[in-house]
Formats: sequence, structure tokens, C-alpha cells
Amino acid sequence: TLNLRGQSYIGRRLTLGENLREGRGRIQLDDTWWLAESETGEAIAAGARVEIVAVESALLKLRLVPTEDSA
Repeated sequence: TLNLRGQSYIGRRLTLGENLREGRGRIQLDDTWWLAESETGEAIAAGARVEIVAVESALLKLRLVPTEDSA
């Protein structure tokens, strides 16, 4: 059921609380800390909106969500 829990997060959007340095870091989702990686390997700053696009074991893959100004 742990794998199913991770799969249920795909599509969920959140605001990063910590930087993803060199595209890797961690995020807190509900009551659990997860390892996270940007989809492209790029760094993403804390405060950015991201979407969970995949789960690989205990690693969440994230995509930067464009702001409405740049859409």
C-alpha cells in the first residue's frame, strides 16, 4: 500500500518549502518527508509551485508549474 500512496500523489500541486539544489532535495507532503527531484534536473527555488508527475519508489518527480504571468 505504500507504493499506492505515492501513486495517489501524481498530479498534486504544492509550493516548495525548500530549494531543490541541482534538481534534488526533499519535500514535506502531509505528514511525511519525501525525496524529490525535478523532472529536468534543474534547480527550483523554495516558494515555487510544482506538480508531482511521477513516483519512483520513495522519490517524487516534480515539474515546475508556470505562473499565470508567463502562461
